Parts: sequence; C-alpha cells; structure tokens
Amino acid sequence: AEGLDGAALRVLDAAAVVHDVGIPPALEKYGSAAGPCQEELGPPVARALMEGWPEDEIARVCWLVAHHHHDRDVTDPDHRALVEADWLVNLYEHGAAPEFAREIFESVFRTAMGKRLFQAMFKTE
Repeated sequence: AEGLDGAALRVLDAAAVVHDVGIPPALEKYGSAAGPCQEELGPPVARALMEGWPEDEIARVCWLVAHHHHDRDVTDPDHRALVEADWLVNLYEHGAAPEFAREIFESVFRTAMGKRLFQAMFKTE
C-alpha cells in the first residue's frame, strides 16, 4: 500500500517476520523484553537467520529490527510501515485502553493504510 518496489518490499516482509527475534535473548540476558533490549539483541539473530541473502538486504533488515520501536522522526517508508504495523499488533494484543490507543494513533500513524487498519481494528472514525 505504500508503493515499495520489489526489493524494498522483500526487506520489509523479512523485517516484519523477524522484528521481535530479540525478545528471547533479551529475556535471557536482561530478564526484560523491553524495546531497547530487543533492539540491541535482535539484529545478530536476524543476521544469522538471513544467511545467504544479499548483504544490503541483511543490513537493512537488521537496521529495521534495531529501530522498530523508534516512532519519532521516521522518514523511510519501510520503517514507517513496520513501526505502524508493530503498534497495531501491540495495541491489539495488550488490549490497550481506548484513550491510550487514540493517543498513539494521533502521535504515530501517518500512512493512509495504517490509519485505515487502526480505524477498522479499534472501531474508530
């Protein structure tokens, strides 16, 4: 929906699949799955999973994994899509209070598709 070309869409798809791979090592090392812990420990795991991929794609996926909780000053469309998708899933899975969800919607969501999905998932206008 954001007009990414084949290579960029392939990278985004890969990042979407592996973005939370830092959770198990973060729990083991820090006893926490907090965003900064995931972002620190996720890229090496993602890199190992992507053996055989082109290095530029691996590097971009690792960067996205390391920044998928950074929702300020997002300028790249793949990063924007991943951040918004992660928020959608996390808000839904954690049963976010409507007020909190609305706050996140207003401060994070910029893409037409992200806004549409949010509104459908949370029954808002």
